[in-house]
Amino acid sequence: MDKAPKPTNPLQYYRVLSPAAGVRVSPICLGAMNFGEAWKQRMGECGKERSFEILDYFYEQGGNFIDTANVYQNGESEEWLGEWMESRGNRNEMVIATKFTTFHVPKSQNGKIRVNYQGNHIKNLKAVVDESLRRLKSSYIDILYVHYWDCSTSIPELMQGLNHLVSAGKVHYLGMSDCPAWVVVKANEYARQHGYPQFSVYQGRYSAAQRDVEREILPMCEDQGLSFCAYGALGSGNFKTKEQRERDAGQGRMSFTNTASEKVLKTVDVLERLAKEKGTKITSVAMAYVMKKSPYVYPLIGCRTVDQLKGSIEALTLRLTDEDIDEIESSVPFEPGFPFSMVYQFYNPQAPYHHAMTTGDIPLVKDGGYIDSVSVFDLAANSSPYIPTSAASDRPDPPITTDSAASPRERDTQNSAAAPASSTESGVESESLGTTASSRDNTTSDSRSLRTSNRRRRRRSSPDPSDNTAAEEGSSQGEQGISRVASGEYYSNPSYPREEGHPRSPKRRRLANMRPDGEVSTNSNGFPQTSNGLATSPLSKSSISNSLNGRSSSRNTSNGQPQANGSSKISSTGPSYFGHNREEVTRILIQGLYDLGYNDSANTLTRESGYELESPAVAAFRNAILDGQWTEAENILIRSFHRDGSSDAAGDSDGQAEDEPRLVLAENADKNEMLFCLRQQKFLELLEARDLGAALMVLRQELTPLNYNIPQLHALSSLLMCPAEHLHEQAGWDGPLGPSRERLLSELSKSISPSVMIPDHRLAMLLDYVKQNQINQCLYHNTATAPSLYSDHMCDRNDFPLRATIELSQHSNEVWYCEFSHDGTKLATASRDHSVIVYDTATFTVLHRFVEHDEPVAHVSWSPDDTKLIACSQDRKARVWNVETGRCLLTVNHHREPVTAAAWAADGESFVTASLDLNSSLCHWSMRGQALYMWPGAFRVQDCAITPDGRRLIAADVDKRVHVYNFSTHEEEYCLSLKSKPTSVTVSHDSKHMLVNLAEGQIQLIDIETTEVIRRFRGQKQGEFVIRSTFGGAAENFVVSGSEDSRIYIWHKENGTLVETLEGHLSGCVNAISWNPADPGMFASAGDDRILDTGTSK
Repeated sequence: MDKAPKPTNPLQYYRVLSPAAGVRVSPICLGAMNFGEAWKQRMGECGKERSFEILDYFYEQGGNFIDTANVYQNGESEEWLGEWMESRGNRNEMVIATKFTTFHVPKSQNGKIRVNYQGNHIKNLKAVVDESLRRLKSSYIDILYVHYWDCSTSIPELMQGLNHLVSAGKVHYLGMSDCPAWVVVKANEYARQHGYPQFSVYQGRYSAAQRDVEREILPMCEDQGLSFCAYGALGSGNFKTKEQRERDAGQGRMSFTNTASEKVLKTVDVLERLAKEKGTKITSVAMAYVMKKSPYVYPLIGCRTVDQLKGSIEALTLRLTDEDIDEIESSVPFEPGFPFSMVYQFYNPQAPYHHAMTTGDIPLVKDGGYIDSVSVFDLAANSSPYIPTSAASDRPDPPITTDSAASPRERDTQNSAAAPASSTESGVESESLGTTASSRDNTTSDSRSLRTSNRRRRRRSSPDPSDNTAAEEGSSQGEQGISRVASGEYYSNPSYPREEGHPRSPKRRRLANMRPDGEVSTNSNGFPQTSNGLATSPLSKSSISNSLNGRSSSRNTSNGQPQANGSSKISSTGPSYFGHNREEVTRILIQGLYDLGYNDSANTLTRESGYELESPAVAAFRNAILDGQWTEAENILIRSFHRDGSSDAAGDSDGQAEDEPRLVLAENADKNEMLFCLRQQKFLELLEARDLGAALMVLRQELTPLNYNIPQLHALSSLLMCPAEHLHEQAGWDGPLGPSRERLLSELSKSISPSVMIPDHRLAMLLDYVKQNQINQCLYHNTATAPSLYSDHMCDRNDFPLRATIELSQHSNEVWYCEFSHDGTKLATASRDHSVIVYDTATFTVLHRFVEHDEPVAHVSWSPDDTKLIACSQDRKARVWNVETGRCLLTVNHHREPVTAAAWAADGESFVTASLDLNSSLCHWSMRGQALYMWPGAFRVQDCAITPDGRRLIAADVDKRVHVYNFSTHEEEYCLSLKSKPTSVTVSHDSKHMLVNLAEGQIQLIDIETTEVIRRFRGQKQGEFVIRSTFGGAAENFVVSGSEDSRIYIWHKENGTLVETLEGHLSGCVNAISWNPADPGMFASAGDDRILDTGTSK
């Protein structure tokens, strides 16, 4: 089955509408209120032709979510939308939302008695839906909104009427707009009790200047599983600069807020400042604001021109920081209103309000003493309106039954109030029903930086239990913003140039807390050392059976024999083994024997040495994971984050928590991350078993409250509608019968101290290190064959390509570039003589000579399948050639300056061109010549490369910078500032490193993830001309570069040693080098002497 094509713009990152509705929609909803002529005096003109242009562009860019209503433009909006869908034949591709309730008399009716042409009653409902279906030229409506609550129709009548429409297939999903939260809750509860469809989306006014929905509506949506469609997100026309307001004054266009108030203008000032800072528009910042606040928010965007729509689509890539959100919200204090004003502002009416209020924030409560509590709105986050009967042990944890005296949260609060102060001061988070809440200090809660509405949706880092300041500073110090990509992140971190030296980006690295040589462990993965007077290693105690850190033929193989009273045999040969810790060596050998399948030998070594591979806690955790005992695994994991004996895990309230097994965790262990991985596996297994109700409970009650990896959470929610036969492919998961549980355990083990849970296959890893070290020390290692363990390794210099065996002089001028095809059978060269030549590397005969360019050709690039070749020329054109036929497939003549380089996308169906053109420095093209995307930024690009994994685009400009972009989302991840102009950039085959050649005569090897300069290579002569260095050798062990002194320089990549300086060219500069990827004994060099040299080891 073919995989979905890669999105070409942010609008194509589709999302599941809501936790309660599986239909996929584009991330913004196009409002159709402007489409029509009936209201043009109030709203401005948007005729049919222009409306269709907007709809066409929205559709072509991948948009499928459109909103209208029966009353918009007196019905013309629906009519035009229906005509457009009929003419385009795309009705089933679109998700159309319309509304009923609002008064409107159809043209086909006399309207003499008009009293029933409005309201929520069944008569109006049926009439409006029939008329809307006629106008839309459709047999169904995707989403039908109740436009507003009429305060008269009963909920039973409304829900029965809506249920009839859904049952008849006329409506698919239900929405509510402009309605009190209690009505939606009551209606959904009625629907659940009667088996009717529930509301799955709410539409309301929401913007940075109007946040009323944060009091009741958004918390209700989260509790009920509704998404939120926000109209007025762009300020209803009021988010404009002063100049724009003066220019638009007097045009009389409809605005729900009329003239901008003083409060709105204060917000506009902040939006304008942020927009200038980020180089974007006010409306883009406003849209990014509402999308930041909650994971299921869809801005409803109205426009009258295609350019306005383009701006809204581009705004999807803008990401705001927590500090940006704080600045926007501090512009105008948010008025909480009653009852919040009474409860939280009892002593101080001016005290600021924030959404994540806790019991400790209530003045009348905190007067009585300290109470450890959770957010008041978290009370709603775990209520479940529906509990599948299939939910059982190791299925989704069902909500605890409440009694009249106290809710589960209240009982948690009462229990935590009696907890010792140290449990809070250590910064430990509470865990209840899968949610987290940071402890708050009552004495400082009033003065903290305040958080708003759904800011609790943003992930919070787990506090370090060893850092007492974490609790003092409050949870606000640990917040991180959401980074969103549907199936991979499309809201990337904005970044700015960093000075050379390149400080590392915040890539999380796990620290291995291994003991020094000779030091004996003093813990047993959470168990106190118990011995009967004997000084024994804690890991000498028996492990729970059926567990082993390695593979065996059976999961039930015992991991050693138990020892009485926790004692073990004491080795008489001393604690060290040739300077190594004897226990560590022995345990690694035991694991290695299990890996090799020698289980009896492993058990024998365990008995003889007295050392166990794992502690009982690790063994219990391993068995729980491999057997799918998710509740037990979670209990062990949660207890492990509460080293003081306190725990919120189920079953720990009986006072026995201190006797239960606990893991010793790595320094950087993240509780939410570990729980997310575990619950994700649980969710996927329930999906495969088609227990959709239980899977939905896991998604809503266990995964969502973690506020971790929101893009992955969206991807998981989309799997609810995935057929069972496609689940493995869509999820990238092989099921519980495959090695998925073993991989989960391996991933979780990274967060467990290696001193108690040895990383998988540790012996093999150490042997790999030995081999790699020998390779690194071997200057001439140029073979894919791994060295033997029996002897020290050293390659013969005579086997290295040191001689130029073939000189090709087909070009009549300087040769500027050369590149082997990926399969090594062809070699392409680019020359100042305006031509490109393709050679057969077996005979070095000319296969093709392309002479269509009018100026020198600077660069060529092979497609991943070697069937196509791009040539980039100073004639400002790029041509794509079919190498098999010699035919020109495409000519790109968009650039107004020389095209300097090109790079193919991983799928081979599109490519990027780089140019010195300030207006189009980087362009992404399809093979049909369509410009898929043009990166903004006024800079000239000298070279570019796409990482082999297709994730990133790297561009080197002439202004001493290297830009790194997310290729899928087009967002710039970071920009490196260099001390010299870069002349080339090359990416390693594993996509981990880039090689940047600098004009000052230096080559830098840079880690793409961390931006760290790993190594610098010097020696070649460079200054005036463009020289392109590259990786070389069988495993890219070498860095090779030309030079202005007519020589070729080869360094060892790992140790930086200059291996060889080769002669070969008669005079001039050696411009480029290419190493044959299929034959490590061959490389080619291109020089100013018109000669192409091929060096070989033969």
